[in-house]
Amino acid sequence: MLILNERRLRAVLAEYVRHYNVDGRTVLASFAHPGPSTPVADLNTQRIKRQRLLGGPINEYERAA
Repeated sequence: MLILNERRLRAVLAEYVRHYNVDGRTVLASFAHPGPSTPVADLNTQRIKRQRLLGGPINEYERAA
């Protein structure tokens, strides 16, 4: 990723912080429990949706509707 100015740097850092401080808490909280809080998706019957953040360095996954 090429960051050419301060505005882009601030946008990238804001997205990074949001991902790891807001979305990451859900993931980190699940490590405290011995099992998953939601059932594991059966990929034969369910689809997974990927959202690329910052052009791809960070990916978020969720079950597709």
